[in-house]
Amino acid sequence: MKRIVCIVLTLIIVLAVTAGAAAQSNVNRTALTVEEAQKLAKANSRQTIIDDLDIKAKEIALEQAKVDARLAGYRYGSENITANRIKMDVNVFESEVRLEEAKRAKEDNTKRLKLDVNSSFLNILLTQMELEIETKKLEFAKERLEMAQARYAAKMIRQDELDSAKYNVDSKANVVKGVQSRLQTLDMELKSQLNVPLGGDMLTVKGVIEQDSFPELNIDAVVAINADLDASVFSAEKKYEAAQKTMELTEKLLRTGSPYYESNKISLEAAFRDYETAVRNREVNIRNAYNDLMNSWDSVALATRHEEILRRKVGNEKIKLDKGQITRDAYLSSQEQYLDALFGKYKSIVDFNTNRGDFLNRINKD
Repeated sequence: MKRIVCIVLTLIIVLAVTAGAAAQSNVNRTALTVEEAQKLAKANSRQTIIDDLDIKAKEIALEQAKVDARLAGYRYGSENITANRIKMDVNVFESEVRLEEAKRAKEDNTKRLKLDVNSSFLNILLTQMELEIETKKLEFAKERLEMAQARYAAKMIRQDELDSAKYNVDSKANVVKGVQSRLQTLDMELKSQLNVPLGGDMLTVKGVIEQDSFPELNIDAVVAINADLDASVFSAEKKYEAAQKTMELTEKLLRTGSPYYESNKISLEAAFRDYETAVRNREVNIRNAYNDLMNSWDSVALATRHEEILRRKVGNEKIKLDKGQITRDAYLSSQEQYLDALFGKYKSIVDFNTNRGDFLNRINKD
């Protein structure tokens, strides 16, 4: 049976790789939207194949557990009788839980992939913007170098000031190379998520960075509902239920004080503590994610105000430059400050959108 499953898995993965290779040429022909990328990632996902095989294996295991329960014969001795009843009742329940866990794992992995693709997409758009900004700042540095060379030729500045202008150009050029390298890394990350070959031209993405909407909510109410939708809580809850079923059968068939009885009692107490811990951890994680989300919401507001202030400042500086009230170098500095503020605004939006997706995923909302 294991050999058959391995052969099937190998064949399916080979087909998935072939499909991914075919998809690469189609992907490179047109610009991808985030929705198209998410759809392609889901269609090409190897994890989905693995999850489907796991679900199939759990279905087979459940049927086998039902057969074993029906075929369980009579045994002598109180502990053997108890173990037999547990095998008949609890083992089937545990197999049902494992099947449900496998189905939920597939759903969680699909949601996680969608979020990861969205995050990669946003970061590519943001890094493309950063590349444009840093390239513009490199142009400013080159313009400053030309001005410095002219002043040096006129003996208006010292050698060290000229060297500083040259160093600034080299430094800005190095920053541009670093951003280009990060963009290539993000491209490979997205290709990996789409399950297409990592080589070849960079993917062309299409979209804009906009702040996602987020309604007001009562975080206390959110924490209080749908706890069983959390994978860890569900698993711990069902293990506790299985331990309860085991203990109910044990109490019916065994006396207090026997090693088997005490062992099952300890297991029940441990399962209950694990369940309480899972519920508590879920609440902590949700509240932390919500705090991160609210902090990033405030950051967007502050960054937006900062960008607006510096945008107006650049406009005023341009008027002063035209009137000869400030130097060209001072105007370039104000432009650099504005470009930094502009990037900061969009970075804060990307951070917010990412935190929003993580929070909604934690509370099981799309």
